Amino acid sequence: MGRRDNMKKYLVSIFIILISIVIGLIALPNLTDELPIHWTQGEADIFVSKFVAIFIIPFFMLVTSISIIVMDKIQNNKRNSKTINTINNISLLFMFAIQLFIISVGLEIELNSDLFMGIIIGGIITLVANPMQKTKPNALYGLRTPWTLKDERVWTKANRFAGKLLFVVGILIIGLSFVVPDSISIISILLILVTAFIAVMYSYLIYRRLNLS
Repeated sequence: MGRRDNMKKYLVSIFIILISIVIGLIALPNLTDELPIHWTQGEADIFVSKFVAIFIIPFFMLVTSISIIVMDKIQNNKRNSKTINTINNISLLFMFAIQLFIISVGLEIELNSDLFMGIIIGGIITLVANPMQKTKPNALYGLRTPWTLKDERVWTKANRFAGKLLFVVGILIIGLSFVVPDSISIISILLILVTAFIAVMYSYLIYRRLNLS
């Protein structure tokens, strides 16, 4: 793949990072001097200068993208390259959404931080679920258990199952964000842990069925 093809491949990632920087520059003069970057039970408890709060996000976007691109090159697995790029773009959108929320706080726009984060977390899980169902064995992304890594058939079945389960969990988190926003962080963690446990056990059972029967 030539340099021009590589640029096309990462065009969406580059666009998201540039938009994040541009919006940050536009918003910066209108923001309060200090902005929150951490909340506990809906209350902001860590504040930094507005410059750091706004531009730390594009910095993390850049670091994340470079790390994923380097790992993708090291793996040199063309079967997963598109999926990994999709996951990177989803990660960037997640960070961009956080930046927009921080900007809204700096502009003194009233938003429920718990509700917002619940919707974002649920949305990200829902988006990640689809490419997870299509991914091939790799070192970066997917349900990587001893059994999925030993047998590609197990990988395929287990990741399809986990992807479908995550999609349902993501939708459930979004819905619950409107019902119990104050508890959505704890609920999200519990749902993700239960989902992970079920998916791991499923991969084990599939492995036994395919290899030990």
